[in-house]
Amino acid sequence: MAGPTPLERKTGVQFSVPLPTFSLNEKEAARAKEWLEEHSKKHIHRRHLGEGRGGTISYEFTPTGIGDAVKVKCACGGSVDVTDFDSW
Repeated sequence: MAGPTPLERKTGVQFSVPLPTFSLNEKEAARAKEWLEEHSKKHIHRRHLGEGRGGTISYEFTPTGIGDAVKVKCACGGSVDVTDFDSW
């Protein structure tokens, strides 16, 4: 049996079910990359936007029961849904 996870060690709480993990498939990654390239042309990223907050780009995963919806967000407020509905 595996030892405690980093989160379990940090919190002292043992989880009885595994925490979910999320990833982008190839289509979602390609869509995200395309949007990020276009978005960077329209928006001047300032390094200070991400300091202390984990960066200027975040990925939001929403489990739906039939698949995971994926949204890419910028600290400026811009976002795009890159969900590959064909994989559901």
